[in-house]
Formats: sequence, structure tokens, C-alpha cells
Amino acid sequence: MSLQLTLASILSFLLGIILGMLCYILLRILIGFLSSIEKREAKRRLRTPEGHRARHMLLHKCLDELIADYIDCTGELPSKTTLGDLMVWSYKQTK
Repeated sequence: MSLQLTLASILSFLLGIILGMLCYILLRILIGFLSSIEKREAKRRLRTPEGHRARHMLLHKCLDELIADYIDCTGELPSKTTLGDLMVWSYKQTK
């Protein structure tokens, strides 16, 4: 009798592990699927004039922040700086 209970509990435990692994795999697949849908939707939104304008406004704000940081750190004015200099400086800040 105790051998049957032990065998049943082992089988139940293994079944729980297998079901847990299947749930994990299905969840990862679902997350990947949702992520690809989100990426597609983001690209679709950028194709609309409103989406493009919103993205451009965000990029413009980020550029303003980058230039302000450049001025603050280097003391150089943007009118005396090439775009290449700004890009090289910006890249070095990430290292």
C-alpha cells in the first residue's frame, strides 16, 4: 500500500513538473508573439503622419538634451562644433 502511495506521489510530482515546464514554454511563446505584435504595431504607427510627427518631436527633444549636455560638459557652443564632433563626443560618453 505504501509503495503504491509513493509511486502515485512520484508520478503526481513528475506530472506537476512536466505541466509546469509546458506552461513556461507556452508563456515564453506567448510573450514572443506579443512582442512581435507590439513591434509591428509600433512600425505601423510610425507610418502614419501623426505617428511620424510624434516620433520626430521625441527625437527633437532628445537632441536638445544632448546638445545641452554637450555645452554643459565641454563649454563649446554648437555653432563652433561639427556634427561629427558632437557624435564622437556623444559616443565617448557611453564608454
